[in-house]
Amino acid sequence: MRSHSPRGADGHCRQGILRALLVAPLENIDTFTGLHRRLNFDFRFRYQCGFD
Repeated sequence: MRSHSPRGADGHCRQGILRALLVAPLENIDTFTGLHRRLNFDFRFRYQCGFD
């Protein structure tokens, strides 16, 4: 099923979510909770993944 909107859950960019999930193992982040915390506190990481 395709969405007509490029936005994912709660208005987040799908590409940013995909980038974050792909880069998490490279950054030794092994849980979704750890990824969520990193995205909340590390502005550079968040920007590099494509989030505002």
